[in-house]
Amino acid sequence: MADLSAIKLPNGTTYNLKDADGRKEAYLDWGGRNLTSNVTPVGASLSNEHSANRIAYLNPAAVQIEYTTNGGSTWTDSGYTNDDKMWLCTGSSGIAVGQSKSGYSASTALTTNHWTRITLTGQDGSHQYVYTSPKKLLVNVSTAVSLNCLVEYKTGVSGASWQTFGTYAVAGWSGWNDIPLILSTFGGGSTQTGNYWYLRFTFKVASTRTDSYKGYAQVLGLRLFGSTDWGSASNNNGKGPFSSTGHLYSYDVGANATFPAKVTANGGFSGNLTGNVTGNVSGSAGSVAWSGVGSKPTTISGYGITDAKIASGVITLGSNTITPLTSSSTLNAAKLSGAIPSAVTATTQASTDNSTKIATTAYVTTAIANLPGKNVWRGLCTTDASTSTKVVMTTSGDFRLETGSILVVSFSYASADSLSGIKLNVDGTGAHPINNVYGLPWMTGTNIAFVYNALTSIGGEQGVFNFIDRVPASTSNYGLTKLSSSTSSTSTTLAATASAVKAAYDLANGKISDVTVGGTSVVTNNVAKISSPVQIVRW
Repeated sequence: MADLSAIKLPNGTTYNLKDADGRKEAYLDWGGRNLTSNVTPVGASLSNEHSANRIAYLNPAAVQIEYTTNGGSTWTDSGYTNDDKMWLCTGSSGIAVGQSKSGYSASTALTTNHWTRITLTGQDGSHQYVYTSPKKLLVNVSTAVSLNCLVEYKTGVSGASWQTFGTYAVAGWSGWNDIPLILSTFGGGSTQTGNYWYLRFTFKVASTRTDSYKGYAQVLGLRLFGSTDWGSASNNNGKGPFSSTGHLYSYDVGANATFPAKVTANGGFSGNLTGNVTGNVSGSAGSVAWSGVGSKPTTISGYGITDAKIASGVITLGSNTITPLTSSSTLNAAKLSGAIPSAVTATTQASTDNSTKIATTAYVTTAIANLPGKNVWRGLCTTDASTSTKVVMTTSGDFRLETGSILVVSFSYASADSLSGIKLNVDGTGAHPINNVYGLPWMTGTNIAFVYNALTSIGGEQGVFNFIDRVPASTSNYGLTKLSSSTSSTSTTLAATASAVKAAYDLANGKISDVTVGGTSVVTNNVAKISSPVQIVRW
């Protein structure tokens, strides 16, 4: 063994490492030999990448916590949550020794058969959680009883058994303990079965107490340090690069930092901010998209408006009040002025309703359709130069050529125009002949009436317009008729006047004077009254 009392460094300085002072850090100096594929503890402490806790924010699936009360004959899950497991490897989490989470009590008397074991998985054949070269394990405990920590490991080889690394006493109220856990590789790929895939730490009660602290023993935290990190545990758990770099955030060449979760800045924030914001915002702030605002208020008071309310059907906005219209409200000048918006709708009343209610367009359309004499139409007649057809465009799109329909049109022709062989085409319903007007001139601007008869035909074409001003009326045609007072004519084209009717009536109802035969009245007021045989003698 080298003489530790006179260690000479490359710079010529000699140290007595057997001396207590010689083992203090202030006696160390820069220099010494170089290390290949490794770093010294001092070198690792100077680098974030080499001094990071390799199990920081470890995936809870890689942590198993069990306890036993019979010295390891049977083991039971301790019932700790995923957050408990993750925080054990990152922060401080009280894991009871020899008790479950729900059943923990400091007054429970612990025996040497009360144990708790914590198993960490670096690789399970399907998932890689850790990939490092372990150098040191730090254990934080808070215990009133003596504890020993059994450290074991197992490779990924099928059927491999647990191997003991060592047993170490741990203590603290609370306090950290340093275990020199030096292994080649922990974790790795699924094919690296020769690596150490599992680490197990069993905390055993070594001595007991009988006072009020007889059940007090907890493991608060675990930290695993490795000189090299080939796979970050936090990358698998979405918690940032903590296990790789020793800090929570990542950054790029432009010094842009990214945090994996929420950031709280108690001293305020200055600069541009993107993403979701929770908490109170005060001071000068830029615009925030409404879609990016979470937990939007659902009430007026939620927006800080205190002078607006709705009570008893009345809306109050500051000093103004609004009374909304209801189904029973009456519209008057105080409530409604100006034009009614075009999108406003109303109830369509029955066609028989003759009140002062508002008439909808549907009501008006129905009323027009039900007007008496709706087969009387007016329109402007023009001449189609290419066909010489007189085209009448009526003022309604509901024109129907029914028998007896009267059409009054206004023509604009030269005085010499005639209707010889001309037809009328009304609203595109077809060109129909005009009867009995051949060779007769029409005067400019004359209003002329036609009567349509669907039954009459000319030249084999069904449907004829009879020109009332030129066509004599008959028993088969509409048209003009001549009045006559004759009581002897048998004409079927003349119309009897009231005088002719009266003369015929009087003639048929001529008066006969009273007749008395043999002292007996046989006709009185045109009524024969013969009650006995009367002999009339001609002379």
